[in-house]
Amino acid sequence: YLRGDKPSLLDNYVPKITEAYITSRLDSVQQVLQNPAVEDMLENEEQLQEQFDCLPFLCRFQYEDLSKYLCSLADPLIKGFTDCSNLSAGSDASQ
Repeated sequence: YLRGDKPSLLDNYVPKITEAYITSRLDSVQQVLQNPAVEDMLENEEQLQEQFDCLPFLCRFQYEDLSKYLCSLADPLIKGFTDCSNLSAGSDASQ
């Protein structure tokens, strides 16, 4: 399917698809936290495993860009957790 004279658009679209997938999983967590009646897509282990099995094939040769994207999402979350834990540790120490 990639053999031929036409240029492949996979390099353009695969990162966008991967980012959309990751964003949709994170958004689903937020939706479930706000409304527990919403079905949690992350609880379906079989479906998740199928999706995770496909990711390495989609992301191959794009690891650097994907890691930058993941860090851009995770770093603020980690900082927030660290800040909260430091605040709670500080309040525990003052008691």
